[in-house]
Amino acid sequence: EESSAAIRALLSTFDAGRVLREGIDTAIVGRPNVGKSTLMNLLAGCERSIVTDIAGTTRDVVEETVRLGDVTLRLADTAGLRDTADVVENVGVSRARARMEQAALVLAVFDGSEPLTEEDRALADRLAGRPAIAIINKADKPLIIDREWVSAHFAHTVTLSAKAEEGVDALTAAVATVTGVERLDAVFVTHGHGDHIGDSVEIAERTGATVFCTVDLAGAVYKPAGVKAMGGNLGGTAPMPFGSVKIFPAIHGSGVAGGLACGFIIEMGGKKIYHAGDTALMADMALLEEESIDAALLPIGDFYTMGPKDALR
Repeated sequence: EESSAAIRALLSTFDAGRVLREGIDTAIVGRPNVGKSTLMNLLAGCERSIVTDIAGTTRDVVEETVRLGDVTLRLADTAGLRDTADVVENVGVSRARARMEQAALVLAVFDGSEPLTEEDRALADRLAGRPAIAIINKADKPLIIDREWVSAHFAHTVTLSAKAEEGVDALTAAVATVTGVERLDAVFVTHGHGDHIGDSVEIAERTGATVFCTVDLAGAVYKPAGVKAMGGNLGGTAPMPFGSVKIFPAIHGSGVAGGLACGFIIEMGGKKIYHAGDTALMADMALLEEESIDAALLPIGDFYTMGPKDALR
């Protein structure tokens, strides 16, 4: 059980790359009139949501994709969470709760100019253990809310004023911390086919991460682009900020004239992860037993790589 928990923790660090490539589904939630729609408009840079002093103005989910620092957020502004007899608003509240449950990241908004309500406390309880950031809004007014209580219930708390457009930098930093982007040390690229290079150059530029690949790929793609790259050869091991990485053979086209495809054995936190890349089943994989691999990432696409049956072997 301890080993499984350690592996899950190690694998979770790879989510940073997915966040940078694809963005993250993010729900803005809270009771009515805490400033959710004002926050949505601030982050979107335009009036995507209607803002009024009337509770229940937002009755459906309003969506927008925004870039916050190095992270792309697929934002959803939702109806205020409360019990209501209004049939139409109640549909919106149900949708808001559903979107909150589905979201990979939740921005929980609280009105800092008012005391905590039952709705506020219920929201905090519902988000326990979830990737969430508490946003104490309306910092342009005297703050009455119990900030210690909020901070005790959320791992990350930000105080800002969406109306005055102040505090976005703090929110940007919190999002980077929660999503793991600020911890991105390296980008591993197994070969030079376009679907694997993807936007790795842009990711390395934005985050300052080092691209680790074969020496041929580093010379053909990354060094000419001006990003940090470590190019090695098959069988070589290099120290990394988090541990070490060994370049393991792979049988696949390289995408680079005269180059080779590869996989990686990544050691971190006392555990080893084998990232096979795209490859066929090969006899060299029998040597992995000597490496004491804790987890393996294997292709199962078939035709272009080995299929599920070979992967299970």
